[in-house]
Amino acid sequence: MKLLQANDLLSKEQELFNAIDDQMETLKFYNKHDFITPIQHAEIKARIDTHYFIFQNRNAFSCLCNQLAGFELEE
Repeated sequence: MKLLQANDLLSKEQELFNAIDDQMETLKFYNKHDFITPIQHAEIKARIDTHYFIFQNRNAFSCLCNQLAGFELEE
């Protein structure tokens, strides 16, 4: 059961990484083709920043996964 929870967290981490990548590509495309207003740009940028902030805490994900799986972390 714990291993399944850890696996689920790792897949959520990958989803966050993909979300950051998708938002960056969207922003680049819109900027390149002038399909975006300054407000839309700010909204997309805020989503990227939020996803990146969560993804930055990758070590926290790893620690949580290890705890759920019952493993001890080596310092």
